[in-house]
Amino acid sequence: TIAIAEKYLSNLQYKGIDTLILGCTHYPIIKEIISKIVGDETHIIDSGKQTAIFAFETLQNLSALNTSKEDGECLFFVSDDTEGFAKTANIFLGENINKKVQRIDIEKFKA
Repeated sequence: TIAIAEKYLSNLQYKGIDTLILGCTHYPIIKEIISKIVGDETHIIDSGKQTAIFAFETLQNLSALNTSKEDGECLFFVSDDTEGFAKTANIFLGENINKKVQRIDIEKFKA
């Protein structure tokens, strides 16, 4: 992981970037590695975390937060390979989510 991250990111140290946005959902898993490669001067933004904060604030402002104490159902929507996602997610989540993963076409959502 370190060697691959260095291959793709090491040149960013010398480009003078001040901010790096983690655009894929799996990048936060290696955020510490990425931070070491690009240097302490580079601010790293976790897009997934920021999206969750924005969604929470939007739902809160619309008075649409679910305040139920009942457990909800988790469904997973991906824009790529559902089997690969499910296989990896099963390991990280410690449960079988194969039947809860659905592929969506993000082209339908573009403005």
